[in-house]
Amino acid sequence: MNRDDCLLLKDLFKGARVMSLSLLVDGKPYVSLVPFVLQLDLCSVFIQTSDMARHSSGLFNGAPFTLLIHMPDKQGLNPMELPRVSLSGSVTKLVRDSVQYNNAKDLYVTKFKEPGQFFDFPDFNLYQLNINNGRFVAGFGRIYDLNEMDIRSL
Repeated sequence: MNRDDCLLLKDLFKGARVMSLSLLVDGKPYVSLVPFVLQLDLCSVFIQTSDMARHSSGLFNGAPFTLLIHMPDKQGLNPMELPRVSLSGSVTKLVRDSVQYNNAKDLYVTKFKEPGQFFDFPDFNLYQLNINNGRFVAGFGRIYDLNEMDIRSL
C-alpha cells in the first residue's frame, strides 16, 4: 500500500464516528449503525450498546462480526470509488470496572464529548470488536487485503 493510501485509511479510522455493524441475530444477518472508537493500536473497535437494542443479542464473547466504515457520499463523486474499509473478527464483552473497560470508557468519553453517555445505566455495556482481517478500497483499482499486522503498521 502506498503512503497516500495509508494516510487515507488512517483518516477513515480516525475521522468517522459511526460504522455499520453486521452481526448474526436470531440466526440471521442484521446490520445496525453504531458509534465507535478505535483502540490505540487500531486492531480493536469499542462500542457501547444497550441490552434493549436488537443487535445486542448478537454481541457475545466469540461472536463473529463484520463492520464497514466509509467516507461520506457527495454529489459529483462516483459512489463506487468511495474510500471504505470492511473489517471482520470476534466480539469480547468487557467486564464493567475492569482496567480494559475503564480504558475503553476513557477513549469513548474523549471522542464523544456530547451529553448522553450511558455508562451509569446498568443495561449499557462496552464491547471490544477484535479485528482479524479486512479489505480496504481506496479508490478505483486500489484495493488491499488487510491482516492484523497491516493494520498495526499504520
